[in-house]
Order: sequence, then structure tokens, then C-alpha cells
Amino acid sequence: MKGRTFDSFIVHSVNQTAYDLCAGLARLTAKQKSPIVLLGDSGAGKSHLLWAIVNHYRANRVSAGIALISPASFPAVVKELASTPEKLAVSGPIVLLVDDLHRFDSNDAAILEKILFAMQEYGHAVVLATRKHPSLLSALSGKCKAFLNNGAIVGMEPLPACGRSGTDGGREGLDAKYSSSDVHWDATITDRGSKVSAPASEAHVESTDPFVVEMKTTVRNLEELLSSWLRSSAETATGGLHTTSNVSCDRTLLELANKLDELKNEILDALNTGSLRLFRSNDEDG
Repeated sequence: MKGRTFDSFIVHSVNQTAYDLCAGLARLTAKQKSPIVLLGDSGAGKSHLLWAIVNHYRANRVSAGIALISPASFPAVVKELASTPEKLAVSGPIVLLVDDLHRFDSNDAAILEKILFAMQEYGHAVVLATRKHPSLLSALSGKCKAFLNNGAIVGMEPLPACGRSGTDGGREGLDAKYSSSDVHWDATITDRGSKVSAPASEAHVESTDPFVVEMKTTVRNLEELLSSWLRSSAETATGGLHTTSNVSCDRTLLELANKLDELKNEILDALNTGSLRLFRSNDEDG
């Protein structure tokens, strides 16, 4: 992804704060709040900013360790840090970039959490990109959700149509080509081309039962509503930066989101086991 740089990124009010934080981190101009969570829909430019950091380090031969991972590419050399965190005890800066956080399954998320906590312990920076607010990610533990919420959550939106001319505007998505990074902590990066795809655990056969389809549609609508609320909250707080203080102010909203997310999961579990359908049938019989 050589074309994804800070120079080619179209800066707009919908992404200004995210751009400033990522550019500041890449240029090591100041101590940045960590972790940084880039929150936005597909096409907002999240992946573009992650690659801009990588490409800035490459172009300027910055002496730093950097890894860009995703659910589709989680190299063993990075996973090993979960069991050998002492490897992070180095004097130079290390940056972990995580794309598509919302697509990690529970197994890889558990490994990732250990790495995130180790990065924090050793004072290194983490930037994560996700389409869903961390509080809505069922694969993450409560401890990890709190950790991410206490960092900087930055709301982003796709560029308005009038601002897309000239470049792709940082467009991203499942149909985009993705080059992963196999990283050594001496900042040596080797690219491998691949396609972003959903984890294998997500593959399943959809039910054609009208009731099940209707309930799952309701669940998806609920999830989109929660994500919209939380993204709007992140965008309006201090111009897009969700800091510890305004996270506290939004505690009620986050608690509501967690409760509704639990309800969503209960509905899906009931649909999968058939118990919700049984309840409906009994209700109709009565």
C-alpha cells in the first residue's frame, strides 16, 4: 500500500482529528495518548492512516519497530509477544497498528489483548481501526473494553462526495487489496499481498425462516443504531477526540450500549438454539 501516505490523504473536518493524531504519532513530535481507536464506517480512511504511518517510517528510515496486523494477517512473530512480552523491553519506540478490530474472533482477540496490555506496560503506542465501537465488540473482555475506552476514541466519516476527487480518499473495504506486514522489531517490514476476508468462524448458512430473518434484521438494525450513537458521541466530544473525561460523561450511554449488546447476543443465542422460536409458538398457541 505504497500509495497510502499522509500527503495523499484528503484532510477534512470529518477526519481532521484522526489525521492529526496519526501524523503526530508517526513523526514522533510529542507523546501521544495511547491507545488510539479510529472509529468509522468503511471508506472513512482508517486503513489509509494506518498505512500512512507505516510508509512514513519506511520513507524516513525511522528507527522504530512497527507491525500492522489484521484478522486476515496475524503473524506468529507478533502473536508470540503475548507469551514473551519481555521482548518489548527495548529503548526505541514500537508501534502496533491493528486493522479491522471488529473482525477478530474470540481466540485471536484474547491473544491480542495480552499484547495490548504488554504494549501499555512498556510504554509503546497502539492504534486500532474498527467499524464498531469497542464497547460493542463481544470478542473483547470487559477489561480490554475499559482499556480502549480510556484511550482516545476518534470518530471518522467517509468524505462528502465533493471531497473525493483526485484520490481514493482513503477508501477501504472487503473488496480492497490488503498487504499485510510480517514485522521484526528492528523495523524491517516484508509485505505479502492478500485479500481481506471474514474469519472462517463467521461462515455459516443463513436460515430462510421468515421469523428468524426478521429477528436477525432487527438485531442488525439495533447494532447499527448503537454504533451510530457511539460514533456520534466520539465525533462531538472535543472535535472528534474521545478523552477519559468525556468518556466519563458518556458513561450512561456506554452502559446502555453494553446492556443492549448483551440483549442482542441473547437474542442471537436463542435464535441459534431454537428457544426463541419455541417461545413464539407457545405464545401463539395460548
